[in-house]
Amino acid sequence: MIVLGIDLCTSEGSISLIKNGELLGISLWNQPKKHSEKIFVEVRKLLEQTEIKKEDISLVVVSSGPGAFTGVRLSVTVGKSLKVLGLKVKAVSTLQLIGLQHLKANLPVISLLPGRRNRYYTLVRKSPLDSSSAMDLTEEEFFSKVEDYSRYIVVYKGNISDSIKENFKTIYETTPLSLIAALIPFEFPQLLKPLHFYYVRDHDAKPSCKKL
Repeated sequence: MIVLGIDLCTSEGSISLIKNGELLGISLWNQPKKHSEKIFVEVRKLLEQTEIKKEDISLVVVSSGPGAFTGVRLSVTVGKSLKVLGLKVKAVSTLQLIGLQHLKANLPVISLLPGRRNRYYTLVRKSPLDSSSAMDLTEEEFFSKVEDYSRYIVVYKGNISDSIKENFKTIYETTPLSLIAALIPFEFPQLLKPLHFYYVRDHDAKPSCKKL
């Protein structure tokens, strides 16, 4: 099975191609304002480099938020475009991708992604398939909610405050999220969802746009 993973929800855009659990190729760029310009160019280049045809792709997995306002929409829109071209497309929450490698090592994790207005998208889990709900918290609310979780590791993308770094063991998620996404069908297929926007805050989207 060949899986194409796509993440445009954070400043680091990336795509990854996996065959039967093994990495065939990867492309990443830290140019958030150019995600829309680069995505299809990079997909074409990656397919050419790996000598994979579009028809060979068994599944596309896109990160579907939360994340950057424009990036979330673009990530899901790209998935929708590939679906129109005849590819099978699934989605996975960005927060479920962050810290997943540590959860596999049986380490409880708080996945953290900075949002707008000095708030944090937060997901507390003890295992990869933990069904906990994501939260949208101010820094003050974060400390109030997770004060009993000192044994957890905070795994994050983007910039977080020095206060959080000083009070928790923190690890920056260096693995491209598209690579983690592309491995989901092989490791945790239960996390795959129908293609849709994953919002934590209701006002991040119009009601009519929550699902495609």
